[in-house]
Amino acid sequence: MTEIYDFITRETEQTNIHLMIESSTYFVAKHYGISIPDVLSMSIDDFEQSFVWASAMKTIEGEQIESATKDVKGGTRIQTTKAGQAFPYE
Repeated sequence: MTEIYDFITRETEQTNIHLMIESSTYFVAKHYGISIPDVLSMSIDDFEQSFVWASAMKTIEGEQIESATKDVKGGTRIQTTKAGQAFPYE
């Protein structure tokens, strides 16, 4: 458990190939909502494509969260409609 924790928190060098494979397997399974045995039964090509797409989506999600967080911290506000005013098409 400590070895996995240290790997995830990057408190040790990322040179443990076994943990790299396990964490990649878990990442793909978690992203697609499938079981680890399902991931392990994938062909190398299918796993590689799944991993690359999941990684890309995770990067995009992170960028979107960061942007939204900056907007909130920066005071960007979303305008709301004002009660009692007619819509333009009414």
